[in-house]
Amino acid sequence: MRIDCNANLGPFPFRRLAITDAADLLAEMDEMEVEQAWVGSLESVLHLDPAAANDALFEALDGHRERLLPQPTLNLACCGWERELERCVSEHGARMVRLYPNYHGYGLDDSRVGELAKVATPCQVAVAICTRVFDERSHPPCCSVPPVDLEPLSELTVAWPACRFVVYNALIGEALALADTFQTASNLWLEISHLEGAGVLGMASEQVGVQSLLWGTYTPVFYPEAAALKLVEADLTPSQLAAISAANAQAVLQDY
Repeated sequence: MRIDCNANLGPFPFRRLAITDAADLLAEMDEMEVEQAWVGSLESVLHLDPAAANDALFEALDGHRERLLPQPTLNLACCGWERELERCVSEHGARMVRLYPNYHGYGLDDSRVGELAKVATPCQVAVAICTRVFDERSHPPCCSVPPVDLEPLSELTVAWPACRFVVYNALIGEALALADTFQTASNLWLEISHLEGAGVLGMASEQVGVQSLLWGTYTPVFYPEAAALKLVEADLTPSQLAAISAANAQAVLQDY
C-alpha cells in the first residue's frame, strides 16, 4: 500500500503541468499503485485569500474523496484565516491544511502559527508546512522567494505537543539540520519528495528516523516515478518501507 502525502492540482503559477484534474491524477495513481493521495492547491500559493482556490480544490475532488483527501491552504497573514479553517473543517471535512509561510510573508516563529496550532489541535487537523514551491535557482527574478526557515519547529513541537506538523519540500540538508527534533518529537513528520541523492532515503531513515518519514511525490510538479525509485534503491527492511509508504501517514491522521 502507498499513500502519496504530497499531490497537487490546479494552475501552477510558473509553468504548465501535465496533470490538471482529478481524473488525470487518479489515472497516474493507478499506474503507480497508489491507493490514496493528499491533495493541495497549487493555485493557492499566490492568493492573498486562498478561499476561492480551496473551493476549486474541494470541487475538483468531489466524488473522489475516498482516495483524494483535500489539503486546503490557509494564509495566516490574511484576516479571517480562523473562519476559513472552521469552514474547511465543518463544511468540507478537511483533516489537514497547508501553509506557505515564505509566499505569504511570515515565519514559523510568528505568533499566528502558535494560534493556528491551538485551534487546529481540538479540530484534529494536521498542519503541513511547505518549505518551498520549487527550486530557488529557477525562480523568475520578479518572484525570488527564499525557503522557509524550519528552525522554529524545534520550539513549536514542544510548545504544541498535541498538534501534528508535517514538513513538505525540504532538502536533505534542511532535514538533517533538524534531525534531533525529528527523532525526539512524536508530532513531527518529514515528507520525502525533495530529498535527493544516492541512498538519501537510507540516510534520512538513519538520522531523521523511519518513524518520521512520509512518502510523497510532489505530483505533478515532479515525476512521481522519482519518488517510487527512492523506495526501490533504499536499503530498508520491508517493515521500514511499509512505514514510510503508508503506515506513518495513517498515524498522522488517526484520531487523537
